[in-house]
Amino acid sequence: MRTTTLFFSLLSFLFIAMSSCNSKVELSSEEAMTILTKEFKASCSKSLLTAFNSYDKKYNTFISNAESAEKNGLVTINRRFISGFGGGGRYEISLRPTQAMKSKYFVGREKYRIADGYVTEILGVSHDENTNKATVRFSYKYRTNDLYYLRGRKEECSSETFEDEVTFTLFDTGWKLDK
Repeated sequence: MRTTTLFFSLLSFLFIAMSSCNSKVELSSEEAMTILTKEFKASCSKSLLTAFNSYDKKYNTFISNAESAEKNGLVTINRRFISGFGGGGRYEISLRPTQAMKSKYFVGREKYRIADGYVTEILGVSHDENTNKATVRFSYKYRTNDLYYLRGRKEECSSETFEDEVTFTLFDTGWKLDK
């Protein structure tokens, strides 16, 4: 009787141990959203408006946006008188990026980050049975930043919703986004 009890105890232990080794921890949509919200990086980068003149049709909008950026320490405005008489005339306005703006928004080749991507929805999670990996399909949009209104005349970031996918790997410390 004692050996039978010991045998069944050992058999139960082995069954529990084997089933726990085979159990997989699946990545939930909520956990994927939490990780992506912190780690997803996508930006829309465009050339900025660097000069315009007082005869430009959109002068009031341009100068208002430039003055706002100057107040925020992003640019310095230089006004240069070009032509005209008696208090009127034409001015050329040039914008120079400050070091603060360059360090925060510059991405290279005269382009600046004018909008940042943010995840809007997890569309699906697919788990690979043979590895500790999961593929997550998601949608995202762009949110404009302080430089958006200093972009070139025809430079815009799309307002549409984009789709992308990323891979996650399960480590002993939890799910991590593959870079």
